[in-house]
Amino acid sequence: MVNKAHPTSVSAKSKPLTTTADNRKVPARSQDGIEKLVALGVPRALADTFPLTPHSTGRWCKKLRTPHGPKIFYFGALADWQGAVDRFHSEKEDLVAGRTPVARNCPLWWSLEALEPGCSARYVPWVNARVVASRETL
Repeated sequence: MVNKAHPTSVSAKSKPLTTTADNRKVPARSQDGIEKLVALGVPRALADTFPLTPHSTGRWCKKLRTPHGPKIFYFGALADWQGAVDRFHSEKEDLVAGRTPVARNCPLWWSLEALEPGCSARYVPWVNARVVASRETL
C-alpha cells in the first residue's frame, strides 16, 4: 500500500550539481546568484563555487553543521571577500567540530601584539587604569 501523504519520490526538480576543487558535489548557483556575487567583487570564475553567501547584515556568512545542529557563522564584511574566504578556510575545521577558533577567542591585546610588538605592554596598563578610574567614579 502506498502512503499518499508521504510520497517516496520527489516531484520537484533538484538543482544540478557542480564539482568543487576538492571533488565535492554542491548545488550549482543560479545565474542571478552569480551576478550578485560578481557585483560584490567576486571574480566570475570563482562565483559558481564560491563557499560564502552575502547576508543582509553586510557580512559574508555560511551555514555549517556543528555537533549542536546547523548554525550560521559570519566571516567578514562584504567589501573584503578574499579576507572572508581566507578566514572561512582557516576556521571551518574548528567550527564544524564545535570548537571556538583561536582567532575568535583571542583577547584584544594579543591581536595588538601581533600587529606591533610591544604594543600590549603599553595598551594593557592603559585599559586597567581606565577600568580602575571608572570604578572610582561610581
